[in-house]
Amino acid sequence: TRNTHLQIMGSTLFRMAGSAAPFTTPAQLRINGANLATGGTMYGVYARFDSTDSFLAEQHFPNDPEGNLYACFRDAGEADLRYLGTNPSSYNRSYLKETNGSAADWSDIMHLADVLNNAPEATYFQEVGKVINVPQWLRYIALDSLLSNYETGLNRGIGDDYFLYRGVTDPRFVLLPHDLDSILGTGGAPLDLSIFSVVRGAPGYNGVDGLQRFFAHPEVIPRYYQAMLDLIDEFYNPETLDPLVDRFLGGFAPQDRLNTIKQHVRSRTAAVLAQIPQALTVDRAPPLGSDFLRSTNTAIALSGKAHAGQTRSVQVNGQPTLWSAIDAAWSIRAVRVDPGLNRVVVQAFDVGGREIDRTAVDVWCEGCAITTKTGGILSVDETWTPGA
Repeated sequence: TRNTHLQIMGSTLFRMAGSAAPFTTPAQLRINGANLATGGTMYGVYARFDSTDSFLAEQHFPNDPEGNLYACFRDAGEADLRYLGTNPSSYNRSYLKETNGSAADWSDIMHLADVLNNAPEATYFQEVGKVINVPQWLRYIALDSLLSNYETGLNRGIGDDYFLYRGVTDPRFVLLPHDLDSILGTGGAPLDLSIFSVVRGAPGYNGVDGLQRFFAHPEVIPRYYQAMLDLIDEFYNPETLDPLVDRFLGGFAPQDRLNTIKQHVRSRTAAVLAQIPQALTVDRAPPLGSDFLRSTNTAIALSGKAHAGQTRSVQVNGQPTLWSAIDAAWSIRAVRVDPGLNRVVVQAFDVGGREIDRTAVDVWCEGCAITTKTGGILSVDETWTPGA
């Protein structure tokens, strides 16, 4: 009964991203001929949802409809995916069974939380991939961020307002949305809210505890960045969404609401892209002289950024650097340079060890120590370099 146009648009966008979401359509309900959907931001229609029970499983998972559907709420404690032991009573009031309720079995939720929080570090990513559909989770959370979803849910760093489904044929959990009336510029989300707010928290919240380890893993972080970029490239852009907004909402929502949505797509996308480095750069280096970077030491420190979604390592003149996946930043404390002019080459490599980008900086080492060669006759061939 609130922001029905956003409920409809949000459901559409999650389905475009590959997530199962209740089909949501505008509908009028008349009582004695009177349309009661006239208050606030209903714009004359209700949002008609699929029921969130076995019908949803049959509609969205027709080849695997017998699984467990959970409604995840914080009414009796956050559904924050923490591992709380093996007592079902620690879970059954936060993860409500919408299917197979008579079984009263929460063992799959307990196992999910156990793996997310306690799997061995050496095999963590592989073990997590057995209990959740990792690409789907990352695309879901990325879209939630792009939408600026400011409901009391995952994007604000709260374990609330989402569904989980675990099939029988495919036992990996997937995420489904719930309550999309505070998206696309409505709800008060800061435009520049961190794309990692799910674990860092929006103002006033500390993040979803049970996802902290997941989003700190070096194999997860770049995949999340790339999921964000993929969504923007695929459909979360004005070229795709402007006509879609007109088509889905133009029949009942006022033009100023449509304009707000379109502008938010532009503004939030720009704010998100500003958080995702996509080029190999050298940001901190010795000071620039008249023509080159200049140093008076034979060991220099360098640092910079690299493509957040594709880079797994960076080298400088063949030496490995310290790589921070979450910051998409590299650094190295000591790169040797010789007296005179030096070309320092920086290379970025992907998950397969293939070079994906390179750049270079020229450094003039001035006043550096020079090795003196004594005079006389050379008894063997010798190669002289600028540093020796």
